[in-house]
Amino acid sequence: MLIGPDGSTSEPPPPPPPPPPPHQVAPTKPSGAAPASAGTAGQTNASSSFDHAVQAARIARAAADGLAPWAHGYETATTVAPGDTLYGIATTHHVPLLDEEADNAQIANPSLVFPGQMVFSPGHSPVSAATTIRIQAAEQTDAALADAPAGQRATRAALEHASQQQWADVQSGIANDLRAQAAGKLLPDKVVQPSVRALDQWAIGSGKLRQATQAAYQQVDGEWQQQGITSQQLAPVLQARQTAAQDEAALSHLRSPVNRAIVQGEQAQAGQDWQKVQQNTQQWLENTAGTSAFPEDAAARRVKQLDALFPGDEIRRGQSGGAAIGDADLALARHHA
Repeated sequence: MLIGPDGSTSEPPPPPPPPPPPHQVAPTKPSGAAPASAGTAGQTNASSSFDHAVQAARIARAAADGLAPWAHGYETATTVAPGDTLYGIATTHHVPLLDEEADNAQIANPSLVFPGQMVFSPGHSPVSAATTIRIQAAEQTDAALADAPAGQRATRAALEHASQQQWADVQSGIANDLRAQAAGKLLPDKVVQPSVRALDQWAIGSGKLRQATQAAYQQVDGEWQQQGITSQQLAPVLQARQTAAQDEAALSHLRSPVNRAIVQGEQAQAGQDWQKVQQNTQQWLENTAGTSAFPEDAAARRVKQLDALFPGDEIRRGQSGGAAIGDADLALARHHA
């Protein structure tokens, strides 16, 4: 609710619609989502078609520039749509045109691209150098397996075993990188989402990296859920604080002359809002800090992390957070007694 200087009220305007998605992203299911069902068969087929197109373009590029596909490092892929140009695609991905041209030796004339062509855009790996090397090694093994004759059963069996082990190592590396990126932070599932999306878009022409990313994300997300620090678990606290901050801001913008009853009503509402913040914060602290050896210290650290998410409500957040710590300390003391 918005409150005007004269005390009148109105509903805030609706948010603008989100921008349309780019052409580029392979059609994949977001990491952390539910397992695929029969209804996602079309999406799976689209992913497979996209991967085949990427693989064909990588092979054509290798024939043109003499480099192994994995030698290009991290890159994304765009299916050219009508009206697209190499310059426009490079600009969209914040890549200098010369770098874009160098990454697409399979395109004979960079000034002329056609709908349906695959264009690569170089970028920075979202994971550590060690994990990036693991991904490239797994790609190399898969390429050797694809080239191995069907009659060489022993060779193919050895390569298949090596591939499985290497992709398991990739999954482990991704999980460790995600843990490191979110270490000491609340809402870790939100913190790592840019890296997860970038991994999903890494154009290797296979779904194995997406599968490894999915498994790694589910693993670390389960660990964060046990700590009680994911966005879903913090939603009651965050929603209460957002509501309280909005009502506090509306109250601070009231100007005279304003009906005293309106001001008092808004003051009462703001007080109730912050009491709700205190209650939700207390409950969250009891749920997450109770397993610590020193729950009162863990509670203080958690509230400090929480306060960092709301830099604009210093006074109120200190009151509600401090009160919540006090209430949680009492509850935890009774629990451990």
